[in-house]
Amino acid sequence: MVVDYSEPDWPERVREATGGTGPDVVFDGAGGELGRAAFEITARGGRFSAHGGPSGGFTVIDPYEAERRRVTVRGIEQVQYSPAELQSMTERALSEAAEGRIKPVIGRTFPLEQAADAHAAIEARDVVGKTLLLTNGQEPNSSAFTVAERAYLRTQQLGRLATIGPSGAPQVNPVAYWVNDGAETIDIGGPGLRESQKFRNIQADPRVSFVVDDIATPEESLGPGGQRGRGLEIRGRAETLVVEEPLLHGFSNDVIRIHPRRVVAWNLDGPGPNIRDVS
Repeated sequence: MVVDYSEPDWPERVREATGGTGPDVVFDGAGGELGRAAFEITARGGRFSAHGGPSGGFTVIDPYEAERRRVTVRGIEQVQYSPAELQSMTERALSEAAEGRIKPVIGRTFPLEQAADAHAAIEARDVVGKTLLLTNGQEPNSSAFTVAERAYLRTQQLGRLATIGPSGAPQVNPVAYWVNDGAETIDIGGPGLRESQKFRNIQADPRVSFVVDDIATPEESLGPGGQRGRGLEIRGRAETLVVEEPLLHGFSNDVIRIHPRRVVAWNLDGPGPNIRDVS
């Protein structure tokens, strides 16, 4: 279940979803009043981890109240790694990034002279991903998808996957999918996926094209000339994998994972197309 914490009734919705007891474990990455509200709905005998404070500081918790409700509270200082562990993980992360297996999600960039605007965007929670200040006037290597494209992909339920069949002709199928933000990849699942022709097609030829599109409502932004069609095509290469948990109930543990190489989007980041190659 997903609850939007910007809605005033979110604590009540969480309580309702947990049968009135509240969650047993809470990871508080917000702090401030949001963190305090999260602590108040933590189940009796539960665990509360306060490790973030972008809402105005770490959550302030009365230790006597926590003891009365038998809630175990952990602060960020209690989940730190040793210097040796930190160095090892840092070296591994930098190595993975250098090989292109780790890509940061860059939500927005600002020139250095607009640092105040960058802080305002963070405080207003207008950015998904990292906010960067540019000191040389040049944009860093971008993510595979823009913030608007990623948000759009999350709102849709089906896409169309094109693979290359045994005769060399394209085969197109409607599919359910999941966007892996950290890895900038897309997973496609289904019941009995391994037995499907598209699965076998990819094992023989990994080249794929994936399209997600729809018609915007009249109230939403339009394209040139009043166009209401919007969407994106993702061209790239795919691999077949087995994951620990299926994407949806009733699906197999097999997935098709798409690695984007070229993105063709239209009417998502404003009117018109946005076409580019991605690494």
